[in-house]
Amino acid sequence: MKAWSYIVAAGFIFGLGGPGTKFLIGQGLDPVFLTGVIFALAAAASLALYKRFDGLPAKGWWWAMLMGMVSGSGPAIFFNLGFQRLPVSITTVLISSGPIFTAVAAHYLGAADRFTIVKGLGLLLSIGGVFLLAGTPAAAGSLAGIALTMTGAALAGLSGPFVKRLAMFYRPSTTLAPMMTGAGLLGITAIAATRTWQTPTVAQWGWILALGITLAIAFRAILGANELAPASQASLFAYIIPLVGVLIGVLVFDEPVGWRLILGGFLVLGGVVLVGFRTEVREDQEDGMPVS
Repeated sequence: MKAWSYIVAAGFIFGLGGPGTKFLIGQGLDPVFLTGVIFALAAAASLALYKRFDGLPAKGWWWAMLMGMVSGSGPAIFFNLGFQRLPVSITTVLISSGPIFTAVAAHYLGAADRFTIVKGLGLLLSIGGVFLLAGTPAAAGSLAGIALTMTGAALAGLSGPFVKRLAMFYRPSTTLAPMMTGAGLLGITAIAATRTWQTPTVAQWGWILALGITLAIAFRAILGANELAPASQASLFAYIIPLVGVLIGVLVFDEPVGWRLILGGFLVLGGVVLVGFRTEVREDQEDGMPVS
């Protein structure tokens, strides 16, 4: 049950974070700028909260920083560019396809997490759902938004097994800070490369600070889930994201709900469920496996 608590916590935090980012983008803030600053603040928060780096060698630091880039700020840049072009409901449903890519990668990288016929069916269902979402009136005019969001989902999903290995070798309390540091460095570099630095208002800085702190908590939960569960199951936090995102999109952003969104969402989420089918959470592991 502890692994599932991590999965649920990460799903809800990310589910709320997407609409929060969409809100700030709607106020004129650049998606790349938001990504870089939010992850930089998450790095600062994680460094302040987690100071136990004993037993984490330099190799572990570099590995964790790389994972922060490829599973954190890298995908987030694509997600936020998607939020700029698409409604919250559609973007969050597309983000939830990440576990499909995790299952494919885990098949080749994890002997105990093989790709099966059932998971293959889930992959096909999710692809069908994405095509249905692409036909909604809100998304039809922005295929670039769909492509950007799916690129982020693929990058985040494919990095899942590697994050799993990181969590198995080093305690989450020691890897969170270097992960967020790597993610923050990539985000700030992206801001400099795209020259998208802006000056938010005091209220906007408050939103950004809240998103940065909760982001650090969400990644701590992801690391905890990966420490206890197979990669394909640990990635199922993405299943919760659209449930929160669609609800907020309808209630807060007044987004329409058509049959394509409903059916496409069910197909994507149904495919994600099948991908995680018959994957058991291992609760008999100890709380971490530090490497000396």
